[in-house]
Amino acid sequence: MTPGEITAAVSVSIAVATFLFGRLTAMRDQVSDKTRMSERLDRIWETCSDTRDAVREMSRKLDDHSERLTRVEQQVHALAARVERVEDNCDARFRTGGTD
Repeated sequence: MTPGEITAAVSVSIAVATFLFGRLTAMRDQVSDKTRMSERLDRIWETCSDTRDAVREMSRKLDDHSERLTRVEQQVHALAARVERVEDNCDARFRTGGTD
């Protein structure tokens, strides 16, 4: 072999090695990016799940409070009716002209 052929063979070998090293680095970076993206998506999914659970819990509590508020409103209405009856009885018996 002549020195020119040896130089050409070494140059081709170096070029192929450099190309392969670059491809391996690029593939490793792509895998790393995909892994990082997957982890971020997992965290987003967990956050969405937690948020959905929190909204469901808040909705349940809101329903409970609505039911309780309805009961309290009914009780207030019943008590107001009783107070009116007592006032009417007082007015009728003692002719006070109003107990307000």
